[in-house]
Amino acid sequence: MGFEKMNSKVLKAPVGPGREVLARRGAMLGYTGDVRFSPVRSGGGSVGGFLGSQLSGESAAMMVAQGSGEVYYGFQGLTYAVVDLSVPRCSPWRATGCSCTMPTSTPRSCR
Repeated sequence: MGFEKMNSKVLKAPVGPGREVLARRGAMLGYTGDVRFSPVRSGGGSVGGFLGSQLSGESAAMMVAQGSGEVYYGFQGLTYAVVDLSVPRCSPWRATGCSCTMPTSTPRSCR
């Protein structure tokens, strides 16, 4: 089970063993179950590099949710879209397991 869109501004994410969720600090709206949150610390680096990334907005404070339950996320009333990045059952990266055709005018399909 993946992330579930509650509405255009709230997302529900399941958390379980081996299924931690990484999110921007301050985005957690609520949770159910036995979930623990801890900050993600970036690796070392120079003070100049840290200041540069902070001033340019390249770095965002992150939190990891671990345990068992569900976490609800949203951030400053912004809308979002859920994008599934899993590899489809039949894809150019999967060489075995299905018989595929690739017509030139339609998306790749499995039979």
